[in-house]
Amino acid sequence: MKVIKKDILKVNLRESANTPTLKEKLFYRQEGICLLYQGNINFDKLHENMYHIHHINPIAKGGSNFTLSNLSLTHIWCHTEHVHKIKNK
Repeated sequence: MKVIKKDILKVNLRESANTPTLKEKLFYRQEGICLLYQGNINFDKLHENMYHIHHINPIAKGGSNFTLSNLSLTHIWCHTEHVHKIKNK
């Protein structure tokens, strides 16, 4: 696992050729922890569709689509099983 560098979020997006992806920004902000399950997120597998981006306040209820404060990075099973299936019951 890579070392978490908290200062990565201070990158000037206009000047950097290595702009972090949305999942990477959320990973660093959450310090590598899934906010639903509290388990570790593996940075090396971040882009292998093992993790979903969850809207904390749903868009249908007025939540922002791309505001970082309304997004969290979660394990795929946490997102589908614990969030969306509970709501559909």
